[in-house]
Amino acid sequence: MQPKALAFDYADVRLLDGPFMRAMETDRKWLDEADADRFLHAFRVNCGIRTGAQSLGGWESLDCEVRGHTTGHLLSALALMYASTDDETYRAKGGDIVEGLAECQRVLGDSGYLSAFPEYFIDRAIKQDTVWAPWYTLHKLYAGLYDQYTLCGNRQAMDVLLKMCDWACDKLEPLGHNEMQRMLTSEFGGMPEMLYNVYGITGNVRYKTLADKFYHDEILNPLAAGRDSLAGIHVNTQIPKVIGEARGYELTGNERSREIATYFWDAVVSAHTYVTGGNSDREVFSQPYKLSEQLGENTTETCNTYNMLKLTRHLFTWSASCKYADYYERALYNHILSSQDPVSGGVTYYHTLHPGSHKVYHYPFKDNTCCVGTGYENHAKYGEAIYYRTPTTRGFM
Repeated sequence: MQPKALAFDYADVRLLDGPFMRAMETDRKWLDEADADRFLHAFRVNCGIRTGAQSLGGWESLDCEVRGHTTGHLLSALALMYASTDDETYRAKGGDIVEGLAECQRVLGDSGYLSAFPEYFIDRAIKQDTVWAPWYTLHKLYAGLYDQYTLCGNRQAMDVLLKMCDWACDKLEPLGHNEMQRMLTSEFGGMPEMLYNVYGITGNVRYKTLADKFYHDEILNPLAAGRDSLAGIHVNTQIPKVIGEARGYELTGNERSREIATYFWDAVVSAHTYVTGGNSDREVFSQPYKLSEQLGENTTETCNTYNMLKLTRHLFTWSASCKYADYYERALYNHILSSQDPVSGGVTYYHTLHPGSHKVYHYPFKDNTCCVGTGYENHAKYGEAIYYRTPTTRGFM
């Protein structure tokens, strides 16, 4: 497909003084304090490498099934901050983490598997045994390595990523359609988007084929039919599925994927989105057009808006329509920018809309929730959607 607009590279944009720059500077303090060995600790424990680092807390504790997700977010944030500032400190720290992950991957064997948890978590997910979102967790690592390669030029990151992609293909190619659909009822993050991205770089059709297998019938088929049946389902599980469809459309021209992405965006923004640009109450979609009935303390999860902005960027490049730019600005100012405490650097998980309530902040190294992870990224990339240009080459890469 031929895009109508493309964003300038991060390196082409530099922020001037103002609230966005100040938020970025606060984020830099987090990234400066991040200890690479602590973020590698759970990976080293999993593969038996001796480590004297202190374990991270919250969702990164060694008894939490999603341990390792924040390391992926940190890799992305370091790459984004390097691209946004040209400060070599962030590229060097990302390189240290990639090198540590590559060592863990070698120790774990020749399959290419890499994670902070044992591989049998994936086997349990395939069988729909109780385990908390291992593919979601792995996706963060895939995305972090991808960003380290594309934004920092780290070839070792790409080597590790390709081995992980080959492992995923070997693991999932034998599954039939029904087995795959059963596994997809658990949250799997942006795995299809990332596999499409790697396909776009390498041209290896094997990765595209696996990305296609991550198509979740139960959620995506109603959207393809133009039916809003979102009420009551977990929001942040679904948005990355649609981002995957958007990326697939860019690389394949599949019109069904485009229709899914545009219908979903229209339905969410028109019927499920609060004035701030955020959505969800207690992490699930409300009944359409009835948001005034759900103005609680647990509205608008920040990760949802992080992902809605990713989807919006795709759709804007296709049409350059003002409605996408208007939503992006609304959500960026009213949710993402205000999700950070400018003093402590803490970030909100929920952005409360309950009258008389107050924000509750989560913190790096201590809480490590999903919104701490996306928080690392949110405030490192404010230059990405300020300027767009008319494309001079054909299609997406």
